[in-house]
Amino acid sequence: MRVLAAVETATGDARRLLGIVVDGQGAVPPSAGAVVPAARRRPRRRGLGPGFQGIRTGR
Repeated sequence: MRVLAAVETATGDARRLLGIVVDGQGAVPPSAGAVVPAARRRPRRRGLGPGFQGIRTGR
């Protein structure tokens, strides 16, 4: 039962932070301290080099 209570509490907290209606209450705006992480760019793709000639399979 303690596990379910902890899950319910965490879910309620997350819903409040996201501004989702909680248990019939009106929507609460998210706190001003909430920060959205910056989007991460994919690293530049690197080639295999000028001397690459493929994979030899032994045939």
